[in-house]
Amino acid sequence: MNKTKKPGVFYGWYIVLSGFVIMGAGIGIVNNTMSQFIKPIAESMGCSRASVSMIQTIFSVCHMAFSFFAGKIIGNKGFKRFIKIDGIILAAAYFSLSLAESLPMLYISAVITGMSYTVLGAITFSVIISNWFKESRGRAMGMASMGSGVWGMVFNLVAGKCIAQFGWRATFQIQAACLFVFIVPFAMFVLKMHPSEKGLEPYGSHRESDGASPREDMEGVPYAQALRSPSFWLITFCVAALSFATHCNVVTVSPHLTDVGYSPMFAAAMVSVCMAALALGKYSLGVIFDKFGPKNATLMAAGCSLLGSLGMLTASFKPSLALVLIGASLGAAFGSVAVPLIIQNVFGQRDYAAIYGALSGITGLVGASYPILTGFIFDTMGSYNPCYAAAVLLAAVGGLVFRNFFAKSEKK
Repeated sequence: MNKTKKPGVFYGWYIVLSGFVIMGAGIGIVNNTMSQFIKPIAESMGCSRASVSMIQTIFSVCHMAFSFFAGKIIGNKGFKRFIKIDGIILAAAYFSLSLAESLPMLYISAVITGMSYTVLGAITFSVIISNWFKESRGRAMGMASMGSGVWGMVFNLVAGKCIAQFGWRATFQIQAACLFVFIVPFAMFVLKMHPSEKGLEPYGSHRESDGASPREDMEGVPYAQALRSPSFWLITFCVAALSFATHCNVVTVSPHLTDVGYSPMFAAAMVSVCMAALALGKYSLGVIFDKFGPKNATLMAAGCSLLGSLGMLTASFKPSLALVLIGASLGAAFGSVAVPLIIQNVFGQRDYAAIYGALSGITGLVGASYPILTGFIFDTMGSYNPCYAAAVLLAAVGGLVFRNFFAKSEKK
């Protein structure tokens, strides 16, 4: 009897739920609510927004460093054990942000926090979901990734209200407790790296032909060869370009809206709505990828990023906020949903984790400059609008380059 046809819910969907909770809490709380803290921390410590935005830069640098590390050791027994304790480390490190009395202390806490939530992020779960799903990978990855939008939506409201009522230090502590409560049980008791740990086969394996090779999923381009290929660097450039638009369209929403005349509570609510759009966008982009392929999914994501940046440029005109939501949906979903699927599609499964880790590390290094750059531009020019104009251009260039890349691949 084929194991994937056992009665009841296939355990792989519990793995998807684990990704929804663990990635969602890690990214949704740690990264997606950070914009709420920029102004209050800057005012409390008497420093610039750019210096506080360095926390997000540190997150990006740590993401870069640990992406290389995690990508090469995912699947090792030691890595599995580390996942189980990493939720505890993450909660403790995030809590320590509340104790900081100076910027250097904030930065030290941010280093540990950034390393911890990277391990519980897209690289790890894209590998785990690939182990569990031979088909419907896009849908499964989209469902797991949409947690960051749901958690971001909820906790941007929580953060906005708690900061106003209790201050930013207490808000860090409240959110740290939530990280522990939601992440640790799933990491300890639910998460499994491979279906063989439950005596199962991957979802969709029963649809393979009888002559299929049992190691078919392990075919692909070797790591060293992939990194020397033009395709790798072209994809890396496009991902970096589109991630700048995502950064501008998500991270700067709260401070920008208050700068152009909206109330802090309205800005916090708008960020939460953006997180809801992101959650829906991640699921939708996964389905689009499965049904229409990487070319169409990528073009739609790039187009939405461009529209979102235009919306931010004209945010003082209230109807333009609809464009911001479009950018926060399929546009912001591109990095966590489409990129890992594109890497699998282009380079195969053989060294997928290492290749994706390298791409994430390089784009993370580039992305580390984005908070500094946007903060510097605001401090120098008094507005984020030049950033949004650049984001429009980069989204257009990234989308066109990706289109040509996939068009050439289809002809081969």
